[in-house]
Amino acid sequence: MQSDQAFNRLRAALICLALLAIPHASQAIEFQGDKLGGDLLEFVRRHDRPAAKEAGARAPHFWAADKTGLVTASVNVKFEGIPETVGGVPADIWYYFVCANIEDWTLLQFLPRHRPANWEMKFGKSAARTRLAWVSASIASRDYPRLVAALTSKFGPPTATDTVVKQNGFGAQFSSSHSIWQIDEFVIRAEEVGGTVGKGSLTYSMPELVLLLERFNLDSAVESLVFHGKC
Repeated sequence: MQSDQAFNRLRAALICLALLAIPHASQAIEFQGDKLGGDLLEFVRRHDRPAAKEAGARAPHFWAADKTGLVTASVNVKFEGIPETVGGVPADIWYYFVCANIEDWTLLQFLPRHRPANWEMKFGKSAARTRLAWVSASIASRDYPRLVAALTSKFGPPTATDTVVKQNGFGAQFSSSHSIWQIDEFVIRAEEVGGTVGKGSLTYSMPELVLLLERFNLDSAVESLVFHGKC
């Protein structure tokens, strides 16, 4: 029992130290008004506000992802006939938040879809510690040039571009263009073809937050600290 308690305390300490060690950009990258690295509490407040609902926005809904420590959110409004777009391109959009500890993740799995007025009393502290690590959007491959043009207009030319050859399950090969923007500690990546033929992808990410998912594995956390000479 004592060893289990010590294990949990060490794990929590490692995760908290990793969160505190993340540098904050002087100007955070936003995805349609939601800041990468921003907290889940602010995200819910923003999308649940009365003005957003009056404009036709749908309150976000949540569920725990397969990976420990990750909470997935969607403010998908297409079911109400309101299309989602990125840079004028139709898209399906998903938000991924990394929790500060296993207890927060366990609690936030039960974040109600229709939140009562006092929901912050139960979930607020955990949500405030849970941060937006990346946003993923699925687009039609034919819209890739329009998407890259919109991103270039906003962020300037890509930091890197390449074309890779992919192969589907039937052995057929095809090429896919990629464009990457590296902006401080943020990465924006657009792919002409993602995991499915005819479907491209766009990802806004904060890699240092994404890597925190590995901190939920104590062995990986300790190995990382040893590798970097921290212990």
